[in-house]
Amino acid sequence: MKFPSLGFVTLAALVTVAPSASAQITYLQNDSWTGGAVSCHTGVGLDESIAAKLTAAPGQYPYTIDRIRVFGCGGGQNPYVVLIYQDDGSGVNPGPLIWQSQNAYLLSGANTFNDILMSDEPVPPPPITSGTIRVTLYNILDFGGIGFGADVNGIIPQRNFFRSATGVWSFAENQSVTGDWILRVGILNPGSPCLTQTVVVVPDGRLTTKTLGAGAEAWFGASLQIGNSYSAEFKKTSGDSIPLGTLTPFSGDDGCSGTSTMTYRETASIDPGSGAASRRISFTAAGTSTFFRARLDNGAGPSMPISFSWSDTTLFSPAWSTNGSYDTYYSFQNTTGAAMGGTLTLLDASGAVLSTFGVSIPPGQTMSVNTASLAVSRNRTGTAKLSHDGPPGAILAEAVIANFSISPAFVQPVKFQAVRDGR
Repeated sequence: MKFPSLGFVTLAALVTVAPSASAQITYLQNDSWTGGAVSCHTGVGLDESIAAKLTAAPGQYPYTIDRIRVFGCGGGQNPYVVLIYQDDGSGVNPGPLIWQSQNAYLLSGANTFNDILMSDEPVPPPPITSGTIRVTLYNILDFGGIGFGADVNGIIPQRNFFRSATGVWSFAENQSVTGDWILRVGILNPGSPCLTQTVVVVPDGRLTTKTLGAGAEAWFGASLQIGNSYSAEFKKTSGDSIPLGTLTPFSGDDGCSGTSTMTYRETASIDPGSGAASRRISFTAAGTSTFFRARLDNGAGPSMPISFSWSDTTLFSPAWSTNGSYDTYYSFQNTTGAAMGGTLTLLDASGAVLSTFGVSIPPGQTMSVNTASLAVSRNRTGTAKLSHDGPPGAILAEAVIANFSISPAFVQPVKFQAVRDGR
């Protein structure tokens, strides 16, 4: 049985969450723990593993694995790799290996759930079409301290496992574990609208139409660039003022969980206002997974025609310089009646981020800054971008590369504009 070493995996970011209900995800689990005390088992050492055997209900196949959720306790943190086996037999050893993570995940023992998102994997697990799986967490580097929670309500025999560093499997109840591992698999059922009905949107401002069914929900998704800013707008085209419904955006890391962790700003009332029968939000894409979604819920409303668009509002500039006595000067005008915030990012010639600076612009005013006042490293060049929390057109930017130590002064205007906020 071959297990990976730390040299063959990438240490990935991990979502640490409190337990919560999910509208889209169903959890396969043996435990019945809903809060309170847990039995904390520490001492899972290097090359050792814990595992749980899980079976879906007949109507849940085929299912897609969205995440692995495990309760960490005892303090500390250790990196773990995930392995999934087919496990239709009744013995202590699993069946064939179905999938193994390419990332290692740094699990926390801070008495909380750790969510391992399959969207972070270069190749996620295949759909599970039938049978039982064994989900295994394998310790690839032992920092010490982390433990795993077990249900104080008891243990189901032959559903929980421990694997020694020498590769010997045993039932957890034979290793003094008295409760089910709080180790769960979040699955997406085949009928989930997030999976089957998501309309893929090109984030360049193009306008698309759709009919939102009576009392129905609609899902939209777009592949975004982490660090860029975006505006998403959904609007009724029938001309009346009946409210459109509830818009909930989801980051890439949220997946189809139904629970949003995304930070965004409502902008429908910011000029140019989009009206009461619309929903418009602005946000900067953050996290690791790049496919973002939005759910528009019609509630009890009637069927209605809508238009929707997704715009990249990031402003781009092809050059800046601090070579010799040259500096680059920026002027940002807020064209709206609301305060605007953003981030100015200077990238070097290779495209790597060199510096980032917060930008705050009062309503209807201008904010100016330059590379000298920002203490940018000398004798550097590159490109720049500005992400912000306003609707398309909220910020008008100008840039010049200038040298005022020579006569006459050298002043070279440089473009600084949004290029994907409309078509």
